[in-house]
Amino acid sequence: MPSNFACIFQLAYGTRDRRFSKWLDRWLLSRKQLGLLAFVIALGHCIITIILVSPAYYSSWFHPIEVLVLTVHNQTQIVVGSSLMTAKGELASLLGILALLCMSILTITSIPAISNRLNWREWRFVQSKVGTVTLLFAIGHVLIMAIPYWIRVGLAQSLFGLDLLCLFFPIITIVLKFIFWLPCFSRLLYRIRRGQAPQNAILPD
Repeated sequence: MPSNFACIFQLAYGTRDRRFSKWLDRWLLSRKQLGLLAFVIALGHCIITIILVSPAYYSSWFHPIEVLVLTVHNQTQIVVGSSLMTAKGELASLLGILALLCMSILTITSIPAISNRLNWREWRFVQSKVGTVTLLFAIGHVLIMAIPYWIRVGLAQSLFGLDLLCLFFPIITIVLKFIFWLPCFSRLLYRIRRGQAPQNAILPD
């Protein structure tokens, strides 16, 4: 999100020489710390889910358990069939694991000993492209769990759900990233960042 605001700022003023606002500058400088905090939270979420994942806690992730009652020679035997995951449970788990793996790559490459071995293009690819893929996996993880609930309760109640609030900023971030990847914006940003300011650029005093 802060990089998108930086793109808007540079497009609005048409130059790279004008300083960002203080709040945006602090936000850009704290991206590494915020990313590490997000990784710790995601890792904790994953560990807790692994501990609790079962039909008792995540009933919508599993098919109903089959219980067979057999009566043989006046003796009752109860046979409990194994409960398999539903498509919702499998997809939610898969996307969550992929998101955590991508976040692990981002975290590892942010370590100075690792980042110093990467050139600028490699580091930027990991932090930008892999970061976008991570966000897409996380959005998909939430959507897989939220869509059945939205269908069941209707649009009016789903607007106030926690799932929709969790998706608000990530979706805006992804939409803005794809907009700035369009040639009409990406070429202009490339020229601005190379110091080729447009004629209508607002230069600093």
